[in-house]
Amino acid sequence: MRGYYLRRLAGQLSVLIGVSLAVFVISRAIPGDPAAAAVGIDAGPAQIEAMRKKMGLDKPVVLQYVYYMRNLLHGDLGYAVATRRPVLQDIADHLPASIELALFAQLISVPVGIRLGVLLARSRGSLVDYGVRVISLSGVALPVFATGILLQIIFYRVLNWFPVGGRVSVGVMPPPHLTGLYLVDSLAAGDWRLAAQVLWHTALPAVTLAIGLMAIVIRMTRSSMLEALGEDYVRTARAKGAEEKTVALAHALPNALIPTLTE
Repeated sequence: MRGYYLRRLAGQLSVLIGVSLAVFVISRAIPGDPAAAAVGIDAGPAQIEAMRKKMGLDKPVVLQYVYYMRNLLHGDLGYAVATRRPVLQDIADHLPASIELALFAQLISVPVGIRLGVLLARSRGSLVDYGVRVISLSGVALPVFATGILLQIIFYRVLNWFPVGGRVSVGVMPPPHLTGLYLVDSLAAGDWRLAAQVLWHTALPAVTLAIGLMAIVIRMTRSSMLEALGEDYVRTARAKGAEEKTVALAHALPNALIPTLTE
């Protein structure tokens, strides 16, 4: 057993080292001089060279990677060239928006995906089954950025139903900072109008992200439901005279949801 855990630990460490090495190589392979970008376009050669020394870019590549790993293990991700601030600070500023968007996408994709998956399992082989399966496969295959562009064209440019960009409209003050989640903070402040605007701005990107997730949930739920509907306890419930809706929702669905919600 100890050998198994040691092998797993060694495998995980090798993956982490491989990822860190890939990130390091890609960041060094990008065209341009990070030192020149960090000091700005008005900087002279002396300032650029000083920044190169400060960033450790004058050291051999192997030594740069050693310093990179040392700083990474100490929680120092360096400075962002674009904002000229610590990377951790940029992450901390933008992480609440990402969490809020991910939560909205989950709230959309999981309930809707489960309902559609159950519907497809109960109507296996029908036109609805084939149609939704084709759409869900398209949702999995289509990149998120392509889905986002398509929804922007339809719902912003053509229909003008939803805005693009920003968590609130231009000129509107964000809610007082409590959690960084604008909806939670606006509700905590009792500002229902601002909460509605946050939902309005979040709707389009949340749906964009939810489409791919929903397609996965639909496929998993349908597969699990079809397997559950063929089990002995389901046939027993049918033999006792239970309605098909009760059999599907009360007997098959609870067991079918286990792989959907845990994987």
